[in-house]
Amino acid sequence: MKSENCMYEILQVLESENPKDKVIPIVYYKEIYKTSEIAKWIKYWDDKYNKLKESLEKLPEIGDKSLLQKLEMYKTISPKIGELIAIILDINSPAEDTIEKMINSLKVGEKGNINWNTDLYWFKLDVMNADTIEISDYAENPEGEKTYKLISLMVDRDIHGSHCKFNMRDMKTKEIKQLYVNNIIEISQNNIFDSNYIKYYMKRKNIDAEKEYLEYVKFYEGTSEYSSIVAMEKREKIYNTHRCILRSNEHEF
Repeated sequence: MKSENCMYEILQVLESENPKDKVIPIVYYKEIYKTSEIAKWIKYWDDKYNKLKESLEKLPEIGDKSLLQKLEMYKTISPKIGELIAIILDINSPAEDTIEKMINSLKVGEKGNINWNTDLYWFKLDVMNADTIEISDYAENPEGEKTYKLISLMVDRDIHGSHCKFNMRDMKTKEIKQLYVNNIIEISQNNIFDSNYIKYYMKRKNIDAEKEYLEYVKFYEGTSEYSSIVAMEKREKIYNTHRCILRSNEHEF
C-alpha cells in the first residue's frame, strides 16, 4: 500500500476491463478490511499528494515533467483505495497455508528467509502463463531476441542471486533450446501496463567481472598505472540486464 510502483500497477488494473479477473488478493494483514484502516491509507496518500504539491508550488519553474506525473498519480490513488479494498473483499483470498504451498512449489525461497523473493515468484507465474517468450541468448542484446514456446522453467537461488533455466522450443525452427540466466539480483517490470504482454528485466551480476574490477583497484589504485577510466569501464561490466518479453494471445495477464 506504500509502494508507488505497486499502486501504479494496481491503478492500471482497476482502469481496465473486468479488473476482478486480473487480481488474486493475497492478504496477510487482515486489519486492511477495517474502515479505520482504509481511512488511514486514504490519508497517507492525501498527505503525500499535498506535501509534493506544496513543494512544487515553491519552485519558480517545474522542468521535470515526471514530478507533475507523480503528483497526478498521488491524486488518483487516494480515491481508488476504497475501490481496491472492495475488490479484495469481493474475492476470496487464499488461506495463508495455501499461499505458502504455492510459493514453496515454485521454489523461490521461504517467507522470512534470505532466499525469499516475491518478484521471482510473480515472474515465474507470468512465464508459466505466457503463450510465447521473447529472449536473447545474451544480456543487453534486444536485437538477438527470438520467440520461443516455454516447455519448462527451473528456478534456483543461492548467495549470488537467482538462477533461471529456460527449456523452450524455437517457434520458427522448432528446435529445443536451453537457456541459463544466472546470478539475477533483481527482477522488475516496465511501468507500462498492457494486458497482452509483459516486459521483465533481469539484472545480473557478472562475478568474474566483479573479481577483475576489485583486483584492478587493489593492485593499481594509488599508483601511476591506475586509470579511473579503465576502472570505470571494468565496474560497468559487473552488472547487465537480460530482457524477457512475455506475450499472451488468448488471454490477458
